Amino acid sequence: LIANRPSRKKALSNGKYVFQPAWYNVIFDTLTDLIYFGIGAVAASLICNYQPDMLIALVGLIVIVAYPAYYWYTTKMLLQNAEYPFQLRLSQWNNAIKDANVTYLLEFLKQKQKGKHLLIFGSQGTGKTTLAVALATEASIKSSCCSYVTAVKLLCMFYNPLDMIYERSLWNWRKCDLLVIDDINPGLPVESDIISADLFYNTLNNLQNGSHNIQHIRDKNIIWVMGSDDPTNKLEEKWVSLLHQLKVDPSNIKVIDLEEV
Repeated sequence: LIANRPSRKKALSNGKYVFQPAWYNVIFDTLTDLIYFGIGAVAASLICNYQPDMLIALVGLIVIVAYPAYYWYTTKMLLQNAEYPFQLRLSQWNNAIKDANVTYLLEFLKQKQKGKHLLIFGSQGTGKTTLAVALATEASIKSSCCSYVTAVKLLCMFYNPLDMIYERSLWNWRKCDLLVIDDINPGLPVESDIISADLFYNTLNNLQNGSHNIQHIRDKNIIWVMGSDDPTNKLEEKWVSLLHQLKVDPSNIKVIDLEEV
């Protein structure tokens, strides 16, 4: 099945996109680059031959570029503090996926409602982690505070004091708008669960922070990166049941299996 999937390189060479590029950002970046080139050219001209009109033009260009500079600085901070393992825009993701799921994911990025839970299933090579990171990256670019964390690391964080200060980050998983939980289970060819739904719940509902942890998980937008949905293991059923146990509204739960194309 994996061997028959079109490679990302081939998909890009064919000029086909699963998710269309954000053309607004492309145009915005291009115009910003042109302004910076203009500033350099005018500054060089002033050094060679000072003219008052050129000085006015330079000041005007600097004023114009102030907003793009502020925008990209804040965007860089949003991306950096999310701690993504790599950089990927949604338009660069070119694995196989149902059209209906593409439509849902685009709406997922647009909606403002909290407490949405997206469970992405798939075996190795289906692009589940890259899809999750790409979705969160788009949210970061739209000024959302996002966090990426592996499941094992999050289990440890469930015990951290509520007022704990994170020196290297402007926010933690409790305060973010969108949380990506990766590596919950590897999926095929690994058959057994590494982190079960029961283990996750028991660690989540610990004596120190249990009620607060449950509230944050229930009321936050979360992308869960799962393994393969083996019918014999009933992985989807177990994790959806966990969300029901946390009092998540069933209408706020969406399952996407990247092996169903």
